[in-house]
Amino acid sequence: MKHFLIFCFLLSANLAFSQKQEPLIFHTDNEKAKNLFREAIEMQRIRRFDLAIKNLESAIRKDEKFEEAYALLVKNYEMFLYTQKLKELYPEILKHLPESNLAGKVHLAFAEENFDSGKMEDALTESSLAIKLSSRDIAMKSRALQITRNAEFVMEEMKTPAEVLDLQPLSEEVDRFPLQYFPAMTADENFIIFTARKGNHASFDENIYVSRKINGHWIVPQGISNLINTTENEGTSSINADGRILVFTRCGSPEGQGSCDIFITEREGNIWKQPRPLKEINSPNWDSHPSLSADGRRIFFTSARPGGQGRMDIWCAEKDSNEIWQTPFNLGPEINTPFEEETPFIHANGQTLYFASDGHPGFGRIDLFSTSRSGNTWRKPKNLGRSINGKGNESGLFITASGKTGMFCIEDRRDRDLISSQIRFFGVPPSMRTGPSCTFLNGVVTDAVSGQKLSAKVELVNMATGKTEFSMNSDKDLGTYTAVLTFGQTYAMYVSRPGYLFASFAVHTDSLPDPSLGIKKDVKLEPIRQGAAIVLNNLFFESAKADLLPASMPELRKIARLMSQNPTMKIEVSGHTDNIGKDPDNLLLSQKRANSVRDHLVKQGIPAIRIIPKGYGETKPLNDNSDDEKRLQNRRIEFKVL
Repeated sequence: MKHFLIFCFLLSANLAFSQKQEPLIFHTDNEKAKNLFREAIEMQRIRRFDLAIKNLESAIRKDEKFEEAYALLVKNYEMFLYTQKLKELYPEILKHLPESNLAGKVHLAFAEENFDSGKMEDALTESSLAIKLSSRDIAMKSRALQITRNAEFVMEEMKTPAEVLDLQPLSEEVDRFPLQYFPAMTADENFIIFTARKGNHASFDENIYVSRKINGHWIVPQGISNLINTTENEGTSSINADGRILVFTRCGSPEGQGSCDIFITEREGNIWKQPRPLKEINSPNWDSHPSLSADGRRIFFTSARPGGQGRMDIWCAEKDSNEIWQTPFNLGPEINTPFEEETPFIHANGQTLYFASDGHPGFGRIDLFSTSRSGNTWRKPKNLGRSINGKGNESGLFITASGKTGMFCIEDRRDRDLISSQIRFFGVPPSMRTGPSCTFLNGVVTDAVSGQKLSAKVELVNMATGKTEFSMNSDKDLGTYTAVLTFGQTYAMYVSRPGYLFASFAVHTDSLPDPSLGIKKDVKLEPIRQGAAIVLNNLFFESAKADLLPASMPELRKIARLMSQNPTMKIEVSGHTDNIGKDPDNLLLSQKRANSVRDHLVKQGIPAIRIIPKGYGETKPLNDNSDDEKRLQNRRIEFKVL
């Protein structure tokens, strides 16, 4: 029935007169046919569609070339799903009105049907005829050209074998609703969120459900919160890396600006706050399908607002340094087409965007695509292939941070009715991975003295680029955090909170055997007090020299900022070595390195009188120097409050 729906859409503009006013000119001289047509319009007005259809059929028998009667009859047949009657009427239109715009729309319907049936050569033939008859009908010509392009794309793609996806249902505990879709997971893959309806009748509204994995098993999904799920429809949702920020769609809300709007809320401990509409992002038009970046600082979404490329486009909004959402911007013609783009999903790597579209060359009505960043622009989208795309509608794709597992929705439709929608997961083939895989780093931040759980700023700086790739605060009640890192990289990790010394660590993701395993790192912050000390793990020197390497600059800036915020603080910067080499040489090297750190801090405006450099050589080891790893730990710079 999909081609009939499109046909109806294309006809609607031309048939508007049938419900508003009688046309001034009929393409018939038969007065009886005209009168029957007028009577049909009146019957439609009083909703006696059965009589309207009889009058239209009679009008055509009076004049076999009565174009307006054919057009309105087609619309009525389609409205009541008279499939067989439509099939019988189409050849009559082509026979009696072969050069008409209406005949072009019949050819377009045939092109749709042949494409959906896999008859690409026939689809090309019919779409070519539709194009020739499109005249000034821009919508018809555009759709016919789209079918032509899609058919040529499919014929080319069929020359190579498709990868086979092993689609698996979710566990029995989670897969328990007749309609469930739009899944999302936290970076550690232990928390899943999705939209579901308890029945396929319109009386069942959409709500958001969550499930957690405990000891390797998913628990029965629960409604996320009574503050979030209401009697209105709560649709597509997305969470950040640790599942503490939620954005979702709510339709029909008195707080909204349009028919559907995007809302946001945060979780503190295990309690979700009252959601609020994102007024900075929403418009009076339809806004939906939000996808939140891993750090919660960017939202990609679908909108029907003006200023785009087509009917529905993908837009993006970002937070500035003051945590204020900025004006959304359209992703541009490389991604958005004159048709529809929807269900964007930004991968945890922040570089790969997946989305659904019926405007790019594809295998069916709506296909899944991917693109990736190239500087400040997006590369040409790539169809994800017939291993996942078919002749139906594919949407709502989610791929885990590790890039190993994907999830999307499979729908079962009967004509216009959605019978079921189920989430299926699969191993992601290499052809669908267009960006780096990610891993996660999680743990708990506590006070080193009292053990109290703390909210602290967690930052990850890529040592290769010097850029901060991830920044967030740990949970104020639980102290927990989850950060996303690019697999195969080395990071400087900083955890800071006013009143405490910052914690500094080096994080290596290239030594992980599997990105989905993640890294556990609990952090104990030292309160600022006399004698409190930390190891500065991200200061780097040239081998056997005291020259600081450029990669040390983020750490040096952290020290300078801490001392500027605490203007009475005096510190000892101490240098330490391993046991390789002569004792006097090690002592001298450790002193020179401590001096080098002091000199850099003085250049950043810290008075030299507040910094005492001290070299200890190999006299204060942290361990026995028995292997390379232990010797590396002994070669260090420490920071102590005096």
